Amino acid sequence: MESASNDVTKLDQQHAVNYHKQLKSKKYQNNVGNRIPPTKDNGKATTSNANGKKDMVCYCCGTKGHTKPFCKYKSYSCSNCSKLGHLKKVCKAKVKKVNNLEQCDVDLNLDNLFNLETVNVNYVQPYWVKLSVEDKIVEFQIDTGSSMTVINVNDLKNYEIKYLNRVEQSNVRLKTYNNSVIVPLGVLKVRVQYKDVCKELEMVVVKEGGPPILGREWLTKLSIPMFSGTYSLCKLISYQNVVQTFPSVFNDILGCYKHKMFDLILKKDFKPVFLKPRVLPFALKGKVSDEIDRLVNTNLLVPVETSDWGTPIVPVKKSDGTIRLCGDYKVTLNKYLEIDRYPIPRVADLMIVFQGAAKFCSLDLCQAYQQLVLSEESKKLTTISTFKGLFMFNRLPYGIASAPGLLQREMEKLLSAIPGTVCFYDDIVIAGKDDKELSERLYSVLDKLSLAGLTVKKEKCNFFTDHVTFLGYKVDKNGLHIPDERIKAINNVAIPKSTQDVKAFLGLVNYYGKFVENMSTIAGPLYALLKNNTQFVWNAIQSKAFSKIKESILSNKVLVHYNPNLELIVASDASPFGVGAVLSHIMPDGSEKPIAFASRTLSASEKNYAQIDKEALALVFAIKYFHQFVYGREFILRTDHKPLVSIFGEKKGIPLMSAHRLQRYAIFLSSYTYKIEFIKGLENGNADALSRLPLSVIGSNDIECDNFFINMVTTNIKSIGDLDICNEIKKDVVLRDVFIKVFTGNWPDNSKDVSLVLKPFYSRRLELSIEQGCLMWGHRLIIPPKYRKQLLQELHSTHMGTVKMKALARSYLWWPGMDSEIECITKECKECLILSDSPPKSVLHNWPWPEGPAQRIHVDFLGPVKGMMFIVILDAYSKWVFVKRMLNITSSSTVMVLREYFATWGIPAKLVSDNGPSLCSVEFETFLKNNGVFHIKTAPYNPSSNGAAENLVRTFKNYLKKVISSTNNKDCIDTSVLKFILSYNSTKHCSTGFSPAQLHIGRSLFTSYDRLTPFAKVNYEKSLDKNKNWYRGNRNKEYIVGDLVMCRNYTGGDEWVQAVILQKLSPVTYDLRLGDGRIWKRHVNQIIDCGLVVEKEVSTDQNINLEQEEVIEEKLEVTEELGKDVFDSQKDTCVSTERPKRVKRSPNKLNL
Repeated sequence: MESASNDVTKLDQQHAVNYHKQLKSKKYQNNVGNRIPPTKDNGKATTSNANGKKDMVCYCCGTKGHTKPFCKYKSYSCSNCSKLGHLKKVCKAKVKKVNNLEQCDVDLNLDNLFNLETVNVNYVQPYWVKLSVEDKIVEFQIDTGSSMTVINVNDLKNYEIKYLNRVEQSNVRLKTYNNSVIVPLGVLKVRVQYKDVCKELEMVVVKEGGPPILGREWLTKLSIPMFSGTYSLCKLISYQNVVQTFPSVFNDILGCYKHKMFDLILKKDFKPVFLKPRVLPFALKGKVSDEIDRLVNTNLLVPVETSDWGTPIVPVKKSDGTIRLCGDYKVTLNKYLEIDRYPIPRVADLMIVFQGAAKFCSLDLCQAYQQLVLSEESKKLTTISTFKGLFMFNRLPYGIASAPGLLQREMEKLLSAIPGTVCFYDDIVIAGKDDKELSERLYSVLDKLSLAGLTVKKEKCNFFTDHVTFLGYKVDKNGLHIPDERIKAINNVAIPKSTQDVKAFLGLVNYYGKFVENMSTIAGPLYALLKNNTQFVWNAIQSKAFSKIKESILSNKVLVHYNPNLELIVASDASPFGVGAVLSHIMPDGSEKPIAFASRTLSASEKNYAQIDKEALALVFAIKYFHQFVYGREFILRTDHKPLVSIFGEKKGIPLMSAHRLQRYAIFLSSYTYKIEFIKGLENGNADALSRLPLSVIGSNDIECDNFFINMVTTNIKSIGDLDICNEIKKDVVLRDVFIKVFTGNWPDNSKDVSLVLKPFYSRRLELSIEQGCLMWGHRLIIPPKYRKQLLQELHSTHMGTVKMKALARSYLWWPGMDSEIECITKECKECLILSDSPPKSVLHNWPWPEGPAQRIHVDFLGPVKGMMFIVILDAYSKWVFVKRMLNITSSSTVMVLREYFATWGIPAKLVSDNGPSLCSVEFETFLKNNGVFHIKTAPYNPSSNGAAENLVRTFKNYLKKVISSTNNKDCIDTSVLKFILSYNSTKHCSTGFSPAQLHIGRSLFTSYDRLTPFAKVNYEKSLDKNKNWYRGNRNKEYIVGDLVMCRNYTGGDEWVQAVILQKLSPVTYDLRLGDGRIWKRHVNQIIDCGLVVEKEVSTDQNINLEQEEVIEEKLEVTEELGKDVFDSQKDTCVSTERPKRVKRSPNKLNL
């Protein structure tokens, strides 16, 4: 309500400011002059000259350019003086503040709208009233200036008022203060109720706008007094006028909830149950009869003749001596009801609402259940059988299982929107920081109760008090207290005489356990009396605890209210008996004030935890208990056990080998945002006291299910039990010392102070724990020295390897040096050594890279493939391949192939082969020795040593299989082998980056693919250019046709003969005609000067680009007369210059 009022207030102020700006803007425009002539009804503009001078001012509206007879506002009435003929801004009467809107007299279909655009410098908070519209509570802003009640579509949707297909068309038009017209969507007829007045009225529906406006029509018809001030949310109300303002709420007549009727839903498999009436004591029979008559007279009960259901009654005597009539529905109806499981709020949820409150009011509904009306079908289910006959309830009776959920749901739906208000069934508490805020909230609550038709008990209500008692607590501005009557009752309790008395006393004080710091500690001796098979013996220890509890209650400590804006601290501690926690606030003055205390005793298994586990359990208990306060916000988590700071902190994280319990705790705490801090034990008094005197753990749901790792270990080791290990730990000096340190947590701070035998345990101290009296490292059992050898033999009983033995042992066992002992027992086992597998492969060692070709070759055989054998030779440097088909692979055949290879490519320095018979024979070794070849034989059965040849064999074998699958012709196979050799030696090798031919013979092999490249010519010319640059010539000669020169003679006789240039064939070649008519072709280097020639000196370093020279292809025609003029020639036949071919003979190399 408060937020809605503030929002509307801001909306009002914003509209006022906007409108004020519009007025200023219009005023500015008017001062400057309106340059757009006004329009008449026909929409055409008129000139200023037609109506007067340009500087003439209209006394009707105040603008220039026209006079009053031509002004469209001449028939308007002034909102200041109510006279016709002028507007307010030119009114000469005294200016008044306006808060209402006037109705237009020109158009009767126009109606004025709400005053959101009225300028009001002294802003006054609007008046509001709540009405029931179609059984929905709607807040209206009272506007006496509006004759109509107006609401927009969005508000109809928000208030869930059905309007579709119900809005009727209307001629009503709405006009605002600045005369703008709003066309509404229509008129909606609704049922409206204000207090006891209920009528059907119309309200105007607009598309959009401000808050709902309550006009004069509704104000009059609903008899709502105007300007009374009663409906201002800011007005203070006192106890006297509360009852007078809401007489229907404080009525003695039982209320009736108006918003809905309630259904009791049955399960599908229900069977009606009818039980006959029970016999009543004679003393109660008269009172029960009177109560039945009263309920019938008030129409709560209706007599019926027959019913499928019949529930016997249970009369309950009230404090005033009257009888409350309840049905024993647990034996009839409740078993077949779908119970409304609406969540009932916790005490902590309700108390948080009182944060910051100083004034309180409390209301108590009168017979709350019986103010809820049942549906017709549900009424039949509530029939009770009495000695006076059958009666059916019209209202929700006591004893129905769904009643609490139905009532709580409806009360929260009704009042949850009001701040500072909580309800617990029929109890309602309203809180505020002062009387003003409290009165506003109280009015809202009573208004909602009034509209809902609910009534309260006036004698049980409290108004404007400094404190209130709610749910057994005394609540005031300082926090929560134990009520005085409860303190007195606890103080007057006599010393228990039996176990039942102890239970009754603890039940009384446990509700206020959150007020007592050491409650769990003090109650420890009393809870010891409640254990099974324990004889009740009251002695000095119990008496001391009993008295101490009373003293703690009498101290009446205050718990502050939870404030989400203050820093939150959760402190915990653990003792050998229990765990405790304190939730505190750091107040603005820096002090710490408790919000609540919590503690519980440790279970039998938890008492055997290591100290680090107990401290971690305390942290988890604290977080779980205060989950609702700490989840979703940052808080400080304090512990006095320093190792937990690193384990649960954000810097290091939980160790890898931590026990499963700590790992679970860490995962649980990861859901919260906290900063963990270490606090000394002396400074952690609150939590420490709670842990040392804890509340009993009986019935607690926080006990976790432990994992018993011991049973997992001893399942397969029958000779060793957990008790044996536990007893041996106590006997062993080292393990006993470790056990004590783990249990107490008293480890040295410095590793230098730890003995050598304890260092393996010290480094794991954060991961050690105790389970069932045994030491654990994480999930692994620590084995005493006595049983280590026996367990090693058990581990190796199946002769598993070292790795598997370690894996199995690491799943269950640990002791210092366990891995080394496992390795030793495996190496010492004779059976394992005899049947050992091969060792892991060694690191790969590559052959050294040769310095050049023929330094080292690798030889191997391939086959038989289809009866064929092949020898494969690979040069280690160039990867040059040689493959040849062999009829057999004898030593002689192998030597012949190698002779051929050596003759072609030279004798290698080394030859690598496997240990095949033909490669290890005397003949083969003699051949290699005679030729100076060093033979390297790989290790037997290790083909990877000759990996180069093996890889080549595999590649060629795959190729050969594909060839054979396509043809069986051996000639074709031989051809394919040659193609393979050419292709392999021409292809770039992945390991060298060059083709084998490039490295082996210094050039690439020409293949058929070289003809396809378009860059062959360009590459050739570039090569020529390169050769030219390398050439040592220093002159570039040019001859023209007809030059007389001397040319070189290769036919015998003179070395040089005269000739004349016949034609130029290229830049360096010419055709020359000799004196006898013969024509020789000579290079420029074969020609010397013998006449006039053009000669160009060229420097040796000049870069000549042959690609840019134009080659003369055109042949010149030279006449025979040109030759005759030079010589007296004879016609001789040209002599061929071709020399006879040489006879080639194969050299006899190397005496092969």
